Amino acid sequence: MSELTLPDADRSNTVKQLDRRNRGNLKYKYMLFLVQISMQMHSPAFYAYSTNYLIDTDAGIVVDVEATPAHRTLEVQSTKTMIERVEDRFAMKTKKLIGDTAYGTAEFLGWMVDEKDIEPHVPVWDKGERSDGTFSRSDFRFDEEADHYTCPNGKELKRYRRVFRKPRSGITKDNTIIYRSIKHDCEACPLKQRCCSNTPYRK
Repeated sequence: MSELTLPDADRSNTVKQLDRRNRGNLKYKYMLFLVQISMQMHSPAFYAYSTNYLIDTDAGIVVDVEATPAHRTLEVQSTKTMIERVEDRFAMKTKKLIGDTAYGTAEFLGWMVDEKDIEPHVPVWDKGERSDGTFSRSDFRFDEEADHYTCPNGKELKRYRRVFRKPRSGITKDNTIIYRSIKHDCEACPLKQRCCSNTPYRK
């Protein structure tokens, strides 16, 4: 990640001053679009952007660069841009992709394998597994035909509890499907502390 540190205490005034000095400068406006405030624990806020690189590991050279706001989702999406751009400009087909867990989402893995025929060398990002001692998604049994999960205590988690006039996909903006239990089942459950101790129901 690259940093653009602004020393003024009032950062909004600093940006206004920069705006006046660089009015009409398209390069500056593009950079201002990319930067955003980033904060780390016990550290002052600063403006930052990310530079993302696509590297030919055999030759050891950078073949493309894409700048994005300092946001993990946008950084991962920039990889699609770079892969397709390199393929269009240089007729270089990406055969394998090496990355960290951020690239191991179902959506991105599907794009690599199904659309681009790229062999992924990334760990799968399983958001359903927990490390705090509570039940993970793998502890719930899924019934594909009935489209619901069954919890370790035998209660069902469903997408919906009623029928809608207009059918809904149930897919959120984050491209996920949420299955929920009901509060009544969870309140009296002897396993609640191992499942959803801090929430009224499990999802």
